[in-house]
Amino acid sequence: MSATANPPLGPAAYHHIDCKVSAPWTVHRLHKPLLRPPIPQTPNSGPQATSRNVKRHARAKRPLGKSAEPAIQLEDGERLPEDLDAPDFTEEDPPGHRTGYVALIGWPNAGKSTLLNAMLGQKLSIVTRKAQTTRHKLLGILSEPDYQMILFDTPGIIQHQKNELDKRMMSNVQQAMKDSEAMLAVIDAAHKPLQDLAGLQPGPDWSGPPLAMVLNKVDLLTTQQQADLKQHFLENSQVEEVFLASAASGGGVAAVREWAASKLPEGPSLYSKEVVSERPERFFLAEILREKVFEQYRQEIPYCSTVQVYNYIDREGKGKDLVEANIVVEREAHRPIILGRNGSALKALSTAARISMEHFLGKEVYLDLSVKVQDKWRDSLQSVQQLGY
Repeated sequence: MSATANPPLGPAAYHHIDCKVSAPWTVHRLHKPLLRPPIPQTPNSGPQATSRNVKRHARAKRPLGKSAEPAIQLEDGERLPEDLDAPDFTEEDPPGHRTGYVALIGWPNAGKSTLLNAMLGQKLSIVTRKAQTTRHKLLGILSEPDYQMILFDTPGIIQHQKNELDKRMMSNVQQAMKDSEAMLAVIDAAHKPLQDLAGLQPGPDWSGPPLAMVLNKVDLLTTQQQADLKQHFLENSQVEEVFLASAASGGGVAAVREWAASKLPEGPSLYSKEVVSERPERFFLAEILREKVFEQYRQEIPYCSTVQVYNYIDREGKGKDLVEANIVVEREAHRPIILGRNGSALKALSTAARISMEHFLGKEVYLDLSVKVQDKWRDSLQSVQQLGY
């Protein structure tokens, strides 16, 4: 099998992304961060941040509870503020507490999002069988008494970027690599793993953070194949560790989590220990709908479309929550495909998305869907930014 299809990883050789490295959801209100099941809070003054984390500590606390995306247009012309003061959380971090960022990188469809969900112990990132499902850099926050690990789920690496959306997605990968204390390179062990290794291999002058390889989907291999593949990677890759894992079943995930936690520097929690993501509910509702688009439609539709939740009203138990959203496509010819005969495809999509949204929110939802054509939106930087990328 050829192992030269992809360039190696590293500051001098990672040309295709041009990177230089120096329990179920519990949701509260709109624009609040996604939370874990409530835990008792105690008075706190945690240890001082290390010099490596001081800047990040300030950065993380400012936007706590809102998306880092541009302000969203609300009803009656109201806009969300560009910056929100973080609520003061009062949780005591023990001596020696560690905090830091861990990036999950890899080629499309390697199982990065599934691994993130497995490490968190709950579904946070959408997962489908199609490649390039992930478009945003999603933060998953794993909090234990003695550490807080902030996981970056990144889009699959795109070697040849064809449009502005591809460029924005690869910019997310670059930023995650630069911000991380450790990296996990995820490889599909059952599909051309040696070829993927060539593209994720650190270069000889690699000076980035500690890197481990995660051979995912090993449940599809025999025991002997697993042993042979791990031995090959240990002998032919310049990484600190090689793990065998099945993110879908959870096998081997604990060892991956333990290694990543060991690489975190000492520092205080950057987020409340209750928070599992910095994104607001509106973002996850859009991701649920986009996941259903990927699952229901074929060929180019999932890739030339996106989702825009432009209104969400929390009725606070006084009726069904209102979610209004657009499915944005690139050409007028895509509209009838989304709608289906007599609107049947859109109705099926709406039903599947509504059921998942109700499970996510824990209450009933009224979902109003429309189809909007925005010509060649992936090729326009302005459109890509307007749509939240």
